[in-house]
Amino acid sequence: MQQHFNQYCMKLTLKEHLINFNLPPNLIELIINNASVKKYKAGEYFFYEDYSLEYTSLLIKGSLELYIESNNKKTLLYSLTSKQVCVASLTNLFNGYSVNFSSIALEECILIALPIRKITKWSIEFPLFRRLIMKSHQYHYNSVLKVIQFFTDESIEDRLISYLKLKISQQNSNSISIPHQQIANDINCTREVITRTLKKLEKKNILTRNVRSISFHPNIEGVN
Repeated sequence: MQQHFNQYCMKLTLKEHLINFNLPPNLIELIINNASVKKYKAGEYFFYEDYSLEYTSLLIKGSLELYIESNNKKTLLYSLTSKQVCVASLTNLFNGYSVNFSSIALEECILIALPIRKITKWSIEFPLFRRLIMKSHQYHYNSVLKVIQFFTDESIEDRLISYLKLKISQQNSNSISIPHQQIANDINCTREVITRTLKKLEKKNILTRNVRSISFHPNIEGVN
């Protein structure tokens, strides 16, 4: 009895989230009947590089960060939130190929796992679902282009400011606590360069370095 009740509650929860995607009722029922719900805690890997996924996921709650890993170093690609984009894994959208990056939950995340074999079928049968997939694909593509521009065109100061603004917006606070080594790993430089650049930005009155945190000044453009 309890198991049936839990399944019923899960279906209601799924339905509430899927309605927000403006999908047709018959597709919502198909997704509910074929999908499973996956939950991840903050800091937990959603998937690893070279990991073969048998499903594509819709991110319905929380936020993720995508990384590429090489020579024991992680470089941040971009972030995903349930408000920005729903499809969390596109490289294996229509096949079972392994992914070529890693993804980590920034906070508690809830995802709907859809079998890959169903994606092509539903994309053909339901134009709204196809648009949802294409919109997500465009977001991923644009994010990769921004990363390329980030590393090729921006100075280390601009890269650091952009990175810290991203973290501030994710935490909804002007003050963040993050190790210098993690920043260095994420934007692909050394810890010494990060420390030196933070000192320069502090002299320019852009931020304040505290013992365990970094604070942006309220008058900095793009930081609320």
